Amino acid sequence: MRWALVGHENAITFVHIDCEGLSTDLLVAAGGKAWAFLRERDGNPLSSINFFLKDGFRLDEVLGSSDYDFEIVALRPGDRLFMMPCQPHFVFGYAHSICLDPAASHLPNINDFAGLMDLLSACVLVILGNVLDFRTYRAPSQDEYMKANKNQQILIDHEINSIAISERFAICYARGVALHLIDWIRICTEIRGPGGAIITDLPSRFFIQIAQTLIKYKEGANTSKLDLQANCTLGMLTKQIENVVKVDPRFLSLWSERHLLPSGSLALANQEEYSVQWPESQRKKWASIKHDFMDDGITPLDRLCFEAQQDRQHLESSVVIPQLKTSSSTIQHPPKRIRP
Repeated sequence: MRWALVGHENAITFVHIDCEGLSTDLLVAAGGKAWAFLRERDGNPLSSINFFLKDGFRLDEVLGSSDYDFEIVALRPGDRLFMMPCQPHFVFGYAHSICLDPAASHLPNINDFAGLMDLLSACVLVILGNVLDFRTYRAPSQDEYMKANKNQQILIDHEINSIAISERFAICYARGVALHLIDWIRICTEIRGPGGAIITDLPSRFFIQIAQTLIKYKEGANTSKLDLQANCTLGMLTKQIENVVKVDPRFLSLWSERHLLPSGSLALANQEEYSVQWPESQRKKWASIKHDFMDDGITPLDRLCFEAQQDRQHLESSVVIPQLKTSSSTIQHPPKRIRP
C-alpha cells in the first residue's frame, strides 16, 4: 500500500478514523501539518459505543463538557509520524504540504496477537464494506437527506442503490479475499485467551461482536436522537448486517447465539491476556488457494442486485431498444402522404 498526500494551507480534516484499519507511517516532504490525536480519559474508553453517544462528543469542536483530550504534534519537513490503527485524529495544514508513505512498516505483525487483531479487524472492515457505505441506503437518483419516493424505494428493495455495479463486484471480490484470510486464521493458528484456555473460532466471535455492536449503537443513536445518516434506518442496517452474516456458515451459526457475546464495545475485552501461535502441524492443514474469491464474497442481496440488473438489461435489449429503433426510423422516414 503506497500513497502520497497533497494539502493546501489552512486545509482541515475534522475528527475521523482512517478507514483501512492499518497503522500510518507518514513523512512530511514539504510544508507542514498539525496532527491532533484524540486521547481518552479513564472511565471513558474509546472502544465503547457510549463514547460517541455522549452529548459532549463532537466531530468539529471540543466542548467544555467533552470527556476527552487532544494531543497536537506540529510536523515540519523531514519529520516522520507513526500512528496506530483506529486512532481518532484531526489534521490542520499550517502550510501547503506534501506527505509521503516512506515504508511498508504499517503492515501488521501477525506473529503477535495485537498484529493478528489488526489483520482480523481489517478483514471485518472489508466484509462489512457495503454495510458501512452510506450509498447502500440510497437509490441512484436519491438525494442524501431526502426520503425515497415510490420509484426509488422499488430500486432499493431490489438492492439497486448508489454504488456502481462495477464497484459492487469489487466489494464482493474483496469480501471473498477477507473471508479466505479468516479461514486461514481459523485453521493455522492456536489462540489462547485469559487463563490459557484455547479459544475456538475467535474470528467468528469477533465478527459477531462487531456486527451486533453496530446495531446496538444505531439503537442508542436513535434513542439519543442523534443526527446520523438520514437514509440508514435501524431496520435497513439490520437487514444489511443479517445479509452479510449469511455469507459464512460459521458466522450464521454463531449469529443465533449473539446474545451470549459482548455488544457494547468494538474492542476485544482483555486483549492483552491473549496469545497466538502458528503451529507447523496446523499450517500443514491449509490447502493451496483454490477458491473463487468473487463467488465466495457474494451475499444473497448481491445476487438479488445482479439478477435485477440482468433483468433490466434483458428488458432494454428485447423491448426498449427495438422500440427506440422503430421510433427513430419513423421519424427519419415518415410515411408518404397519399394524394386525394
